[in-house]
Amino acid sequence: MSSSIYDKIINKEGSRPYKCCEYASKVSLNLNHFRRDGRFCDIDLISGKTIIRAHRVVLAASCEYFDAMFNEGFEESQKGRVVLPTVPPGILPMIIDFIYTGEIAIDKASVQHLLIAADMFQLRELVRGCGDFLKRELHPSNALGIFRFAETHNCTELAEEALGHAQANWNLVANGDELLELPLQQLITLLSSEQLEVHNEAQVLHPALKWLEHDPATRRRHTVLKFSDMLDCHLYHHKSWMMLLRMYKIHP
Repeated sequence: MSSSIYDKIINKEGSRPYKCCEYASKVSLNLNHFRRDGRFCDIDLISGKTIIRAHRVVLAASCEYFDAMFNEGFEESQKGRVVLPTVPPGILPMIIDFIYTGEIAIDKASVQHLLIAADMFQLRELVRGCGDFLKRELHPSNALGIFRFAETHNCTELAEEALGHAQANWNLVANGDELLELPLQQLITLLSSEQLEVHNEAQVLHPALKWLEHDPATRRRHTVLKFSDMLDCHLYHHKSWMMLLRMYKIHP
């Protein structure tokens, strides 16, 4: 029923609107039962040896990925089968269950795979759910890893929260292994932030040196030169910066 017809009904003298709050849930439940029983299914989703039968209309109504695929007539969909090699076989059934029910059990073992798949399928609700799970798991030992992961998959809110957690717990994060694996640009984002909780320049200088020494052959010259602007707000004494340059035999 269109909204215009509905508006005419509720404006009619003596009429009263009625809405059954359980109706949509009943339809969703029945559609999932149909899928599990293989009734009216018209598409196979395949990952490895895992094959999930489903309904095109439900998939298209639930996420933009399948809507675009079926509308644009990709060859796979015309054949009645879609191969999804980038989705792990154990994750695909969980994704399809979520599409049909809006419910899913997220745990530490599955959360990253689920978020990657949800991002690919443009299931924003599931991306948000995975992000909320990871926020609750934030710890100084994993904050930088979650920060990198979130930035890779454009989870801005999660990335900001993970970065903030790392900055607030810098004394612990600076001694962790995750710092050593950070790409240069993300290290610059971290160390140049005014939100970084440090009390003296050594708390920035020493981790920066550790990062350089972890892979000196590739991180040496071009990296140190970029550090000059990055460390300005934390290196209060010129001699500390000169010490860093001398250590790597670089002349400013």
